[in-house]
This record gives sequence, C-alpha cells and structure tokens, in this order.
Amino acid sequence: MQETFRSLGFGLILASLLIYFLMVALDKSFIVPLAVMAIVPLCLIGILPTLFFTGSAINVQSLLGFIFVVGIRSRTQS
Repeated sequence: MQETFRSLGFGLILASLLIYFLMVALDKSFIVPLAVMAIVPLCLIGILPTLFFTGSAINVQSLLGFIFVVGIRSRTQS
C-alpha cells in the first residue's frame, strides 16, 4: 500500500510537470501556466472536506481523482 501511494505521488508530480510544459508550449508563456497551476492546490480545499464529510478515506481512487483534477483544471484554463 505504501508503494502504491509513493507511485501515485510520483505520478502526480510527473503529470503536473508534463501538463505545465505542455501549457508553456501552447501559451508561449511561462507565467500564465504557472498561474493556472497555482489553482490546483486550492482544489484540495474542496476535495479534502468532501472526503471527510462523506466518510471516505484518502485512497488510490481519491488520489487518482486528484491527478485528473490536475489535467482538467489546467486544460480548461488554457
């Protein structure tokens, strides 16, 4: 289980970096994608309380959902 979380953490970092560089190439700017990616940690303000109120645990599915948020938020803002 620990290795799964470690792998998902690595996947989250890698996905964030790849999406950032893709947005840099599309927007031809380093600042705009950085501002968009700064929004992503704010998504935790919605995700963590929702997991708490629904009684769900932080597990593989919830971390995978957060990785999807990285992709969705960065794509809709560019």
